[in-house]
Amino acid sequence: MLSILCHSAFYIINLSSYLILLKYVQITYQYDNFWFTTLLSIICAPFYLFYLTQKTFRNRIYNYGNQILFPIASGLLYSIESIMLYYSINNINLSYYTILRSSFVIWNIPFFIFVLKKKIGKIYLIGCICLLICYSLLIFHYIKLNIELWKPSISILISCSLNSIYNCIIEYSIKKYNIFNFDYQIIFQMSYFFSAIIPSIIKTLENPPPCNLTVVAMSAFIAVSIQTYFYNKIKILENKNEYVPSNVLMSGLDLIRRIVLLLFAFTFFHDDLNDVIIISVLFFIGSGICMLLEYVIPITPNSQKYIEMEELAV
Repeated sequence: MLSILCHSAFYIINLSSYLILLKYVQITYQYDNFWFTTLLSIICAPFYLFYLTQKTFRNRIYNYGNQILFPIASGLLYSIESIMLYYSINNINLSYYTILRSSFVIWNIPFFIFVLKKKIGKIYLIGCICLLICYSLLIFHYIKLNIELWKPSISILISCSLNSIYNCIIEYSIKKYNIFNFDYQIIFQMSYFFSAIIPSIIKTLENPPPCNLTVVAMSAFIAVSIQTYFYNKIKILENKNEYVPSNVLMSGLDLIRRIVLLLFAFTFFHDDLNDVIIISVLFFIGSGICMLLEYVIPITPNSQKYIEMEELAV
């Protein structure tokens, strides 16, 4: 129990802190090279190559055969998604990013119905409606202020659709072919690394970050936090506690994480906050609660819970 609590705490801390630090560097130093962020997100990934030295791991990879294409394809989609997200976060405030990033739950619906053959519960649909109301209020607010956010907004929405696609691939392949979560994650990360490393290095060299101790320290923390987040996520997914299943725990942690990000956005970054924003945030939190309840309350006595490796991206 103590172990899972520690992994849960570090999951929230790592995933929240690196987004906060990215925004801090951008605002403080006026540096918005999203390719540098991409480089930070993959710079620690080569450590996974250590597992290639283990014969048991190599044997499992060999035995997967063509099934290895599933994590490779998922990693490539994740690479595209991450680049689009890092572009977006540099062009919008943290609160808007945090809220709009949750649109993947709406994109999940067609994949649940037509690919995974799952029923969509009423609570899930209520959560989606709350999210749509939240988005409508935010759009009204920013249109009223004559602030153009359509490019980063479209980028986030497309990235969320990619998120739903590769999560669908992950769940389908893991459940059908019994690929180990950890093996899947290693191949997934390597696919992301090799697809993004060359352009991220070139673009970072063309537009290097500020060179001072603060930025170097923050960059190192961001790079480690991203990979530590993945490690903690894997450990949480391996949780065998029948009272708190891993997908329920992940859903609850994700809700806490988003609330933490919103608090930082409004408190430290002074994002826009008025009556319309407050109401939209309440609908957003209501949507998160609905998603959590959807994990807790089964649709039918024998129903399976939703995707266990939900939202591998930021």
